[in-house]
Amino acid sequence: MTELNRQWKFSILSSVFMVLPDYFLVNVLGTLYFPDDGVWKIGGAVSWYMCGMWAIPFLLILSISSFSSSTTCFGNDDQQLQNKKETPIIKIGYDDEPNVSELLCAAAVALAIFGTAEHILRPLNIWHAREENITHMMGPSAAMYVLPAEALLGCAILFTYRKVRNRCFIYQFFGCLAVMLMYTGSLAISFLLLERQEIMQDVFIRSTSSSD
Repeated sequence: MTELNRQWKFSILSSVFMVLPDYFLVNVLGTLYFPDDGVWKIGGAVSWYMCGMWAIPFLLILSISSFSSSTTCFGNDDQQLQNKKETPIIKIGYDDEPNVSELLCAAAVALAIFGTAEHILRPLNIWHAREENITHMMGPSAAMYVLPAEALLGCAILFTYRKVRNRCFIYQFFGCLAVMLMYTGSLAISFLLLERQEIMQDVFIRSTSSSD
């Protein structure tokens, strides 16, 4: 199996799991909705085609970030090449962790892809942000609280793929599950910090008063 085929396989499997974060945004945070476009909604909330729509950006993240290992997105190529020559590479089993440059590139690519998609896909009436439940917006369609989570998602996709790409399906299954859980948790924490600051202030006040 070629590297591109492995990336496609992992991207599609990861995309299926991404329905759960979408459902979380719709029915828990109330910051997203899928308009009634006549297609079947998973759980009555998320359009079924979202099971596959995440695969394309995931594939781009994996491909571009892997390419950055030879032509780096960040840092000096000559310096990194020298570091690779001086540092012995020891790999055990299937471990193949991405370097810092690749992770930073994955985060940047994820932000670029998902940020662009928020604006380009809005006229297609695929999904919409519930602006009445969001305080901080970046333009008419992109909520700022999703940006940190999407950057982490790019890093998580690349890191997990490198760790499980040569392993059996069960490892890839749980790897994709872990990415989904990380992304959902990141969305929740980012939403809490950026959109529910009064809750954090109340927690801080309570903690300081109890310590006194």
